[in-house]
Amino acid sequence: MTLKLNEAGRQRMLTQRMSKAACLAQLGVDAALHRKIAQDAALRFGLVLTGLQQGSADLGFEAETSRMVLIQLEKTEVLWNRFAPLVGRLSGEAGDESALAALRKSNVRLLKQMDRSVTAIQSEMATGVEFSQQAMALNVAGRQRMLTQKAIKDMCMVMSGIDPEADRKALRATVAEFENSLRDLREGSPARSLIAAPTWEIDAQLEMVEGLWFELSPIVQTVMSGDDISKSDLGYAAFIAEAVLAEMNNAVRMYEKL
Repeated sequence: MTLKLNEAGRQRMLTQRMSKAACLAQLGVDAALHRKIAQDAALRFGLVLTGLQQGSADLGFEAETSRMVLIQLEKTEVLWNRFAPLVGRLSGEAGDESALAALRKSNVRLLKQMDRSVTAIQSEMATGVEFSQQAMALNVAGRQRMLTQKAIKDMCMVMSGIDPEADRKALRATVAEFENSLRDLREGSPARSLIAAPTWEIDAQLEMVEGLWFELSPIVQTVMSGDDISKSDLGYAAFIAEAVLAEMNNAVRMYEKL
């Protein structure tokens, strides 16, 4: 069941990975690379969403039987069927400015609905105090992966000029959530029913994530303060965020094996 929760949590990340990559491609930041990233993320999201509902031998989980979970996954599927064509338009070589504006609005709706699906799956896991705590830690750690991608997407949307002030506000919220959750994962948070890092290996891994995030911070702070950055700066931030994502994913795997 922890595998299924991990994969569902990873879907949240993919909503932002697609959006980030599509935005970067539209702005001409390593366009060929980010078109490929958007395409690959979209393919994976669709595959896993079907697997979460119907089961998948390749992914390693059975068909969902909880009506509560299935309802949330079905709602996610409706939004995904509207969102996927936008990613397709933006990951083509011609790009599409109107699709970027539409994606800017719809990606958060898809993210929030996927999060409801994850919460439903987590609730199905909460059969005992210890297991419930493990599920909460896995959920929060998994969500951190999404925030690495959302931070770059928010910065890219600021640079797109569609609504920079709103996107700066979103960026500030993203950064605050990532940093607060990273602290809570290491130290614990009774208010969130979140235990401190349960092993020294997990704490060391989270410390590594924190160090990489610190490298990203100057560029993020510049955007949040209202100053401009170059496309080269944005590309570098996206590069560092990939390292943060990889190490955060390693931390999630550690939680999954507890």
